[in-house]
Amino acid sequence: MRVSRIREQSNGDYRGLLMVSQNGRCLINSMMNLSVSSARASLSKSLNIQDNKHKWPVMLEEMCYHVTTRLATGESVQRISSEADIEPQEYTLYPLLPKGESTIVYGLGGTKKSYLALLACIAVQLPWNDNPLGWVVNESPGHCLYLDWETNQNTLNRRLKWIVRGMGLPMLELDYRRCSRTLVDDIEPIQQQVFDSKPQLLVIDSAGYACGVGDIKEQMITTNFFGAIRELDTTTLIITHTSKEGAGPYGSVYWTNSARSVWETQGSQVAGEKVSELAMFHRKSNDSGLFEPLGYEVAFDNMMQSTIFSLQDVKTMAGITEGLSLRERIFEALKSGKMTSKELASEVNSSKASVETTLYRNSNTFVKMDNYWGIKSHVSDSNS
Repeated sequence: MRVSRIREQSNGDYRGLLMVSQNGRCLINSMMNLSVSSARASLSKSLNIQDNKHKWPVMLEEMCYHVTTRLATGESVQRISSEADIEPQEYTLYPLLPKGESTIVYGLGGTKKSYLALLACIAVQLPWNDNPLGWVVNESPGHCLYLDWETNQNTLNRRLKWIVRGMGLPMLELDYRRCSRTLVDDIEPIQQQVFDSKPQLLVIDSAGYACGVGDIKEQMITTNFFGAIRELDTTTLIITHTSKEGAGPYGSVYWTNSARSVWETQGSQVAGEKVSELAMFHRKSNDSGLFEPLGYEVAFDNMMQSTIFSLQDVKTMAGITEGLSLRERIFEALKSGKMTSKELASEVNSSKASVETTLYRNSNTFVKMDNYWGIKSHVSDSNS
């Protein structure tokens, strides 16, 4: 007996889809009110017609009791203690993916978010510890499950093949599932797949389509979505788009609040060029400080049918500056020589007040000489 799609009714009853099978043959597959005895009696009669060797009333009563009791009771209460031995924060993939938690990667279209998700799957599944991406795999090889609401199997397969060829990697296979229903509506078959394969990483690409019809800015849609994520109970990478204001993931503030870690992607590419720049900026973390930005050069070779990612210094990427902190932008500007705070404000596209506040707060890095500012190490070198 298996009960799925269980929902609590407005009157407190539980209703779900009951499937009873025997030796591979389905005896019953119908919706049932688990809280009403008359429903059990009716199903017992139907089952008895097909097989009168079992005590169906007793079996159905026992099944309904266990299911409804578990639902009504919920999770058991655990005790935590200040004296307990606590393990440090673990990562499925450092520094991107805290183990067992949900991570959001957001950005404008074309900033290679899906490629990054695929690379994360490759790194976790190989495992790929000698990767040139600045990532560390902290677990033994494990399955990854890619849930795709945006494209199709052929596209993901082509991207995988090009990356494997370009990066000189061994052959590997990933579990892929094309999705059309919302995550909430499709949660039980997905939950069963997660239970069966126990993936170390689950990718949701992307959140907007996984939420389905409705305004993703509504709190209820967000909380239902993350409620479903919590039921899956595994490390999850959620791909989504940036807000119109560019201030975070698209949707309500609950998107940022619900994820344990949030990364923003920014990209720069010139039309006709095969090489593009990509940067990742850490915007939020619940259990660690913010990590330094990660920068990559992405090279597509249509002739060789290959894709190559290589680690780059974000600060050297001329086309990507918005993601750098004000302190980092000031530091880069002062590398060319001393400037007044007014000149710096114009150079880094910020207000003079914000620039001066940053300069004074970082007196271990910046130094003022008359009306000019410079980098402390540069000043020391010139004096020597």
